[in-house]
Amino acid sequence: MALLERMSMADADGQSGFRSVMSDCIARRATIDMQIDGAPSQIDDPAIWNRKWQRFSLSLVRANIETGEDEGQSDFDLASEWLLRFTAGVLALMPLEPVDAAAAGELPEGFPEGSREQVQVNRYERDRRNRAAALAIHGLRCRACGFDFGERYGEIAAGFIEVHHITPVSKLGPGYVIDPRNDLVPLCANCHRVAHRADPPLTIETISGLVESRR
Repeated sequence: MALLERMSMADADGQSGFRSVMSDCIARRATIDMQIDGAPSQIDDPAIWNRKWQRFSLSLVRANIETGEDEGQSDFDLASEWLLRFTAGVLALMPLEPVDAAAAGELPEGFPEGSREQVQVNRYERDRRNRAAALAIHGLRCRACGFDFGERYGEIAAGFIEVHHITPVSKLGPGYVIDPRNDLVPLCANCHRVAHRADPPLTIETISGLVESRR
């Protein structure tokens, strides 16, 4: 019960992550059925938040998937992707603390240590809810060069990818709410470092162009 109450009080980033993942699922021809306290509820209804939930149910149905191969993917890969999307949507509502990457010594190179911009970007990118939602929506391939760690290195690196904030830091004012679908994108470590070689960071299109020009 306590967990449901905390989920119903999810902060703005959590609510945005939930809506973003569920909206992406709907865009992929899935049907969402959500009920709160026994009543049908809509994912974009602001009235569902900030009240103590007693019961919560969420179902996701993606019909018309052909067995064997569908959209060029195996049954296992399709099931894994949809499970990831569902889990990421629920995870967005969980009361998780962001990872303090500065304290962990994990600040990526490219900015002066301790700079306001680095800390701010890092906070958004390292929030586990934001990260899970972004990867559920965009997948695990680098959006700039197409690199997939699992394909190159095998199981030990499967699922590894960094998440980059594509909105310029200067636009992240107080109270800014992250939309994982539009604000965050997966990048491999190399492309992520290249993005931050400029201020503001290079766009994904620019990095892709650099990669293509060298092929």
